[in-house]
Amino acid sequence: MEKEKVKLRKGLVITFVVALICTIPVGIGTLRMGWAIHRVCGFDISIPLVILSVFSILFIAFSMMKQYPNFLFRLLTWITGLHACVLAYFIPSMTSASIVLAICGQSWKGVAKPVVIFIITVGSVITVIYGLIHARRLFVKYYKVKAGAYKEKTGKIQEEVYRIVQLSDLHIGSVIGPSYIRRVVKKVNSLKPDMVVVTGDVFNHGGVDECRDIKKVIKAFQDMRSTDGIYAVLGNHDPDLTDPGMEEFVRDTKMNFIDNSVCDTRKLLLVGRTGLLTDRTLRLPVNEVMEGVDTEKPMVVLDHDPRGADDARDIGADLILSGHTHRGQFFPVILMSKDANGKNYFYGRIEFGKTTSIISSGTGSFQLPIRVGTNSEIVCVDLEI
Repeated sequence: MEKEKVKLRKGLVITFVVALICTIPVGIGTLRMGWAIHRVCGFDISIPLVILSVFSILFIAFSMMKQYPNFLFRLLTWITGLHACVLAYFIPSMTSASIVLAICGQSWKGVAKPVVIFIITVGSVITVIYGLIHARRLFVKYYKVKAGAYKEKTGKIQEEVYRIVQLSDLHIGSVIGPSYIRRVVKKVNSLKPDMVVVTGDVFNHGGVDECRDIKKVIKAFQDMRSTDGIYAVLGNHDPDLTDPGMEEFVRDTKMNFIDNSVCDTRKLLLVGRTGLLTDRTLRLPVNEVMEGVDTEKPMVVLDHDPRGADDARDIGADLILSGHTHRGQFFPVILMSKDANGKNYFYGRIEFGKTTSIISSGTGSFQLPIRVGTNSEIVCVDLEI
């Protein structure tokens, strides 16, 4: 565990150094934004914009390493996050405009440069405002799944529908707080689930410390209703179950974490996987988890990492529920995330023989509080058993 912490710290330092280097092109891009606003609107805010841009990049990198449960930290998270999102659209759009002009044999001198840059700036701001509003909307994604592996093994033909509601990647912290969780709980309760499952990344940055209103968050979860309870596994952003804040959260919410274990429930056999496939210190081999387990019931695997679908298929699982990818969270990151994860481990429903894999786009949002091209979703699975 100590080696993993050292590795994490090194990774965070590298992130901060990269962010420091990124302030140079970001500063230059922001100067162009301020210049265009000055030429079109008549007021010069170039220097404040550059300062805000540089501060935003460095603060976001810093917030990966240290979090504080106070109003100022939360406010700065929102301000810098939204500004970074504007830059994330503005700078690529400027680059694309330059490429288009070059292809057409034109130069910036041949067009109304400040007007074009101003339009790109306004378009970036409008996109981020849309993404902010859209990220706070909750969508329910419905699936109907047959317990194919179970029926093939047992030969049973009678059908009973068992409703599982999945939450994933809530990332409770500075961006996601109690008011949002209350809305999530209300929506979950309206679905009348037989079971609620949470497939990792309950918290945002590896600790409960970032949550200023953790008591209110716990109270919201206490209002969640399901016939057979709430089951969960850890994600790569969650604190260890021995963390004092996490211990209190688990105890007070009565959420059942089943990492690296099997839970025999009233109707299902739940298999809990933890962390990512690459984290060998936390994730036990699937054959060790399943050793001596009676598999007479339909089997559902909870795994934060969608790449665990291969293991789930090998043990004869009917259903695997995952998250982690956020479906990219916002365009154009969607394209990069899809390429990095591969089409079978990115989003939605994928069939692996008799095993059905469902990957959620996430119920919350990580660090940057917007969604463009993806939804904040609650997954509702009607499992025929």
